[in-house]
Amino acid sequence: MKSMQHYPSPALDLVVLVKGEHLFECLERYAASVKYPSAWLSGIGAASSATIGAYDPAIKGYHWETFKEPLEILSLQGNLSWVDGKPFWHIHGSFAGHNYQSIGGHIKALEISVTAELTITPHPTSLTRTFDEETGIKLLRKQ
Repeated sequence: MKSMQHYPSPALDLVVLVKGEHLFECLERYAASVKYPSAWLSGIGAASSATIGAYDPAIKGYHWETFKEPLEILSLQGNLSWVDGKPFWHIHGSFAGHNYQSIGGHIKALEISVTAELTITPHPTSLTRTFDEETGIKLLRKQ
């Protein structure tokens, strides 16, 4: 069975996911193996389902919607920090379906249908997330 592939280089890593893999599960395994203090991510590919949301400051929570249909991953952008010793990926995405209309937002879950091709650029600064009372979310901070 095929599974995620990792191709490191001095400047950035290429990570390739395959059909049936889940984005966050793979990225958590990847982060645990490379142990970068922080990193930035971008990518493209195709998904069979995506749960995305938009944050509502008035309720200090997300409005989530799950799309269970073939989606082109137009763009993934995000970063890696650490919370309580565990990797924390914050990723947003833009997607398009067969109607060619785009949707996007904060990604909660993403299942790959064909492939996802990600570049991950390590950063030397140790980053974490701490809860912010005013916004109601964990904000990025230097450790």
